[in-house]
Amino acid sequence: MATCGRNESGQLGVGDRTDRLGFTQVDAGQLGGVRIVMAACEWLHSVVVSAEGCVWTFGWGLSGGLCLNDEQDRLVPTLLAAEVLEGSKIVTVAAGCAHTMAVGVIGRLWVWGEGSSGQLGDTNDRRVPTLVGAEEVFGGSKVRTIACGKVLLVPTLVPRQLLGGARVGRCHGLALAFAMGTHERLGASSAAAGGVGGRRRSRLLKLEAVNNRQAVQSSQPD
Repeated sequence: MATCGRNESGQLGVGDRTDRLGFTQVDAGQLGGVRIVMAACEWLHSVVVSAEGCVWTFGWGLSGGLCLNDEQDRLVPTLLAAEVLEGSKIVTVAAGCAHTMAVGVIGRLWVWGEGSSGQLGDTNDRRVPTLVGAEEVFGGSKVRTIACGKVLLVPTLVPRQLLGGARVGRCHGLALAFAMGTHERLGASSAAAGGVGGRRRSRLLKLEAVNNRQAVQSSQPD
């Protein structure tokens, strides 16, 4: 596996925080020598899946987005213990701003990380995976694929009756999904009073601070 680009939180998995302008090989030993078959990235963290269905996370640890029961950054891929996913073989993953999703081979959906805008199905953060109940939420249907934006989650194969027969495809950014209910894009007739909540605003300010820091660093002479 090789990565490139911004790396202020270790999201490239190469053991440091230095940006890479060209592809750099990730140490195979950090991945146990397995074959990686899928990768998902957002701004500051990354998730990869092996052919055996194991999951590694690395990068920004805010709100437990790495599923390691803390908020620390990881500069190299870190394997999730099998028991946190109840031994499920994971077949697909998606990464949001500070949240992550995973789907098991039998169609079960796991979520963790930042949840203050409803992107995990409620407004709670989770440092460890939580199983989204298929019976209660999806009418027993299996989840096949997922997509995340900055503050949302879209299961792309949900029961048609749940969405009035509509077909939902992949989504990036703010759109129809589990997400902040004050947005008309979620199908509400009007935005709720009060605008952006305090917790979500605090997260956005943190993201702006990171971006501003990067801009200052890039403007400094070599």
